[in-house]
Amino acid sequence: MKLGDEQAWEDAFRYFWPIALRAARRGAPHLVEPLLEEAASDAMLKFVRQIDQITSLGHAEAFVRIAASRAAISLARKESARKRNPPDIQHSTLPADPEGLTDIELREVMVILARILKELDSMTRLCLLERANGLTSEEIGKKHSLPLGTVCTKVARGLAAVRAELQKNPSLMKALRHYLR
Repeated sequence: MKLGDEQAWEDAFRYFWPIALRAARRGAPHLVEPLLEEAASDAMLKFVRQIDQITSLGHAEAFVRIAASRAAISLARKESARKRNPPDIQHSTLPADPEGLTDIELREVMVILARILKELDSMTRLCLLERANGLTSEEIGKKHSLPLGTVCTKVARGLAAVRAELQKNPSLMKALRHYLR
């Protein structure tokens, strides 16, 4: 596949996405669907990054299966650790729910999140917000006539941008740790 050959990439995504999703489900069958899709998306991104090193279709299928399974297992471990060790809300700088934030704290968080979202291109922002509101990648794709691969890529890029910005602001990351997985 060549860099500019969009049809080849779409065909590859249509072929490998179900493989990645099945492997994620097998790797961590108890995970909720959004986390399974996140694991499959991570595997697809790794696949795209490693495409030059893939030597055959069998190699590509194995790579996607292993990457998706590992990503799902990793997410399951994180989820399990989060459930076993819930944050100590009593000593937290923020309450357990957004309604308990002071007006100043809430405004500060909203300004930072709005700035992050504003920097994203409009379709990435839309896909990310709709995904955060519970729509599946397939539903978003159908709603906006976008290929599934495009939706997953936009959501992954949007999340990466949010994570990168949060990492620049450790105090915000610490304050929002109760709300992030």
